[in-house]
Amino acid sequence: MFLDALRIMAQVAVKYDITADDLRGSGRSRRLCAARREAIYRMATETSLSRREIARALGLRGGVKVRQPKVIHTIISGEG
Repeated sequence: MFLDALRIMAQVAVKYDITADDLRGSGRSRRLCAARREAIYRMATETSLSRREIARALGLRGGVKVRQPKVIHTIISGEG
């Protein structure tokens, strides 16, 4: 299961020209945030990971919540 998450993170990192460590880091640039949103959406729709497991895979801590995939899709597509 987590292997799928790692594969998705690697693919997203290549697409956005960042590293997987950047994706799991605390950076808040527009590019990093877009990459994280895509990684969260893909993990939610392509794996059976729970939102808590997705947050853990991305190194999100504290009160950070992973939104529903439909909400993330709306944010990514610019419809919301």
